[in-house]
Amino acid sequence: MKQIKKTKEPQSFSEWKAKANSDWKPAWENLQNPEKVDILEKLIEDQHGICCYCEARISVESAHIEHIVPRSIDIRKRLSFSNLLASCQKETQKGDPLTCGKSRGDWYDKDFYLNPCDENSRKEIIYLLDGNVTVQNKNFKIFIEKINLNIESKKEHVLTL
Repeated sequence: MKQIKKTKEPQSFSEWKAKANSDWKPAWENLQNPEKVDILEKLIEDQHGICCYCEARISVESAHIEHIVPRSIDIRKRLSFSNLLASCQKETQKGDPLTCGKSRGDWYDKDFYLNPCDENSRKEIIYLLDGNVTVQNKNFKIFIEKINLNIESKKEHVLTL
């Protein structure tokens, strides 16, 4: 897993949040374009155009915004740029296997979640020649299972890198 080095949030996002007043508070639920696209573009730029989990190539059209700590777990981090990543699988069809952020959903365990922004997480993931993904420390196997990295479509991606 490549380490993601976060940069400063987009100016449009900062300005949008600064509009807070007694009648209106910024919330994830009312975040729209152009700010939302600006955030996604900046995340993809910070990640050098790859998914935060599987390292597949992504674009604004193919990615979605992922929360490191899910919105349902900590509302204070919902609008924190440092809590946001870009993950693959923006759209899925019924029956498509879910992977990465879509598979993970609201799962988060601070002891077993491998944060792509953490240098130690980078050392933990092992990409095998057969396309499988494993971990150094078996305690983190749940992370690989939760983001479903060992499905066939991901193995094919790894083998074509």
